[in-house]
Amino acid sequence: MKSFIFITFIICAHGANINVQQLSQARQNLAGAGLTTKGIAMFAGGYYFGSTSSSIIASKAVDIYNVNTNAWSTDVLSQERYDLSGVSVDRRTN
Repeated sequence: MKSFIFITFIICAHGANINVQQLSQARQNLAGAGLTTKGIAMFAGGYYFGSTSSSIIASKAVDIYNVNTNAWSTDVLSQERYDLSGVSVDRRTN
């Protein structure tokens, strides 16, 4: 749910169509953040279940969407993390 909220906000801010794709890794409890002046949305960390539903595996995955190029890319966190908070700060000049 978080990812759709951030993507919708960026679309409204930039008036662009979005290249909808699945994230690189299915996971939950990930963080999402949007840099609206740059047209970037990022979804990081989270966890997924291993071969049994009782084994939780933390993720390093970061999925990045750039609304200006309509392209997705990936990166990794320095270590596996979940239950993160996403925050973005845009610098605005007057």
